[in-house]
Amino acid sequence: MKNTFAFVCLCLAIFSSYAQTITGKIIDSELNEPVPFVNIQLSENKGTISNNEGIFRLNTEGFKSSHIVTFSSMGFEEFKVSLEELQQTNTIVLKPSDELLDQVIVSNKQLTALEIIQKFKENRDQNHQLGSKRYRLFYRSRNSYKPQQMVFQLKKASNLRKKERKRINKAMADLNKDVAGSTSLGFSESLRDLYVQDTVYTVDLKKKIYLADSDTKADIEEYQEEAIKKLFENFDSENTFKIKIGILKIADSVEVNSSDEQIRIQSSDVDEEDEDFSIDEYPRLAFENGNWLPDVITETKYYDYQLQEPTMVKGRSQYVIHFEPGRRKGKYEGKIYIDKEDFAITQIDYQLAEGKSLFSLNLKLLGIKFDQYKAQRSLRFTKTDEGFYVPYYTSSSSAQYVFLRRTLTFIENHLDRSKRIKFKLRFIIEAENETIDEWVLLEQENIEGKELPKDQFVSSLETETIETYSPDIWKDYPVFEATQEMKEYHFKD
Repeated sequence: MKNTFAFVCLCLAIFSSYAQTITGKIIDSELNEPVPFVNIQLSENKGTISNNEGIFRLNTEGFKSSHIVTFSSMGFEEFKVSLEELQQTNTIVLKPSDELLDQVIVSNKQLTALEIIQKFKENRDQNHQLGSKRYRLFYRSRNSYKPQQMVFQLKKASNLRKKERKRINKAMADLNKDVAGSTSLGFSESLRDLYVQDTVYTVDLKKKIYLADSDTKADIEEYQEEAIKKLFENFDSENTFKIKIGILKIADSVEVNSSDEQIRIQSSDVDEEDEDFSIDEYPRLAFENGNWLPDVITETKYYDYQLQEPTMVKGRSQYVIHFEPGRRKGKYEGKIYIDKEDFAITQIDYQLAEGKSLFSLNLKLLGIKFDQYKAQRSLRFTKTDEGFYVPYYTSSSSAQYVFLRRTLTFIENHLDRSKRIKFKLRFIIEAENETIDEWVLLEQENIEGKELPKDQFVSSLETETIETYSPDIWKDYPVFEATQEMKEYHFKD
């Protein structure tokens, strides 16, 4: 009886263990450093990846202890382990695939880099397509905003009482002081199912969160709105105001009431967009349409290409092509990895070359300067059961410098023109903004010939705002592991 009871307890313990989430870390056997963005396949249609710190979180519910998990990454030997073994260790060691390369058979005809790229183009339609599938996608965005200079000044005020001017000037000075040297940081995350049928895309949103202080400012416009709010909090008027930049009216009804928590700006031009994504963003990343290819593939005349030593992924040899600008119009440098058997792109990494800018505008005399000095992208593909290559991880980073000098004119909507309050708010903002967007493929399901319940799909979802990270945020879903920066994210008064 005791033995039977012990056996039952052991079975329950094992079942409970594999119904939970396994967390671990992946390191390079030679460098002893974390390996980021490793493709971790629990099955052909389900998996996750390690984050940029090499940490992964894998939901094992519904899988037996003997089930095999596969770890693969460009330049490393594929590694397989059972869930039982994986549960007993929290570290996976990947070995570089140099030894396997010695076994690669070199073809009689050595193709050039441009010939390999041409082969990719010729085979793209059959290699890079999404087919008819449901793709469960996790999206994460990190946005930081660093004001370098922010000055708000009240100018040319009429019909404002002296004490009101004094209060407004103090409020503007306090705002300038608070903003100086500050940094806004926020994280957005969302989970959705993308349904693809005959190149028609439909989205069913599952959850959206925003990890940031409710008062965090994300861009120049939000700082401008904060200044306007502070301004209106320091004088009373029963009337609304018009706001103009030069001769252009940007709002025709600003309600002023110091008892309100927010100043309401109403404009006929307001465009409210609830979503944080374009519905065809993932198909674009998948290279499903030839028009969505980066210029390093379509405009080869602008670049110099060099064929480097091959590498391996999942036991398959890969061409490695390094590229850099060859002419003035070329902007990027990086590497393309192309499968030697079917000429599909398996990975591409590129960034702006030194001294290059994606877009710049210098009209500082007119109060505007803009420079997008950072643009970086990485796409990693996995092969589906149908033989298609789809992105299992993508990241895109951008950074911009912005200088803006503006003067806003406020005119009270008072019936007696002689009594109208009128003033100008001049501000100078100089700031840097950086955004990192990441996509992770978690699941895929064949939906060929299936009837979709589109009337039940959620296309618009309210974002849940939280100010401190908790591991329970995504407890109902197996998602991409949070970074240490997110886990330590909290606010100080």
